[in-house]
Amino acid sequence: MLRAPLATVDGISVFTTGIDEYADGNPYRDETVKAGTWDRSRVRMILDATVGPDVLDMGSGEGELSAELAKRFTVEGLDYSISAVRLARALVPNANFIVADAQDPPYESARFDTVVMGNLFEHVESPCQLLRAARRVLKPGGRLVMSTPSRYKTASFRRAITGRKIILNSTHHVTEYTVGQVEEMLRWCGFRVVSVRSNLKCRTALGTALAHAMQFGANAIGSHTQFGDPTVYVAT
Repeated sequence: MLRAPLATVDGISVFTTGIDEYADGNPYRDETVKAGTWDRSRVRMILDATVGPDVLDMGSGEGELSAELAKRFTVEGLDYSISAVRLARALVPNANFIVADAQDPPYESARFDTVVMGNLFEHVESPCQLLRAARRVLKPGGRLVMSTPSRYKTASFRRAITGRKIILNSTHHVTEYTVGQVEEMLRWCGFRVVSVRSNLKCRTALGTALAHAMQFGANAIGSHTQFGDPTVYVAT
């Protein structure tokens, strides 16, 4: 059950008003196109961790992730942009999409088995508010599955140890977090971290081998550093 919307536009329930960032096209398209292999890896890791039957895709964008989720589960999606929601509805007609703020989802408490956040966490100014919102709409024992870039992915780590400024993956990101920071925020907001996984495949075989060696070394000394990109967190 949803609370009453502010408006209904073209059959879409609208619960918030704000900037329609997809009005002139997908502002993240360049990053998505460049991502390629890592984005497929991100989707695969999210799908492997998701349980149903009822799933909420928070920050659903144009619906690419929702489309994959809808092949297995009953999916609801929300996004801040009505233009994005229009595209998502056309792509995934068997899912229900609304325009809403992910930090204030209009659903009743304990509604979903899994809340998925595909690279949303790094875009919000109040990440703990987002996590508490996700926790509220999850059923008891429900699962949060979220992907977000690691601040110390391999390229950033090389810059950090040489004293250079870390360059974020996208100018749209508020910031990017270390694994330890994300785990601390999840615990603070009432979650228990079940697993943390990352894609360590690089452009070359040598790069991939080095990334695995670096990760093995970090794990051996108990470091929170997570190489590769993206990093997917599963929490209950």
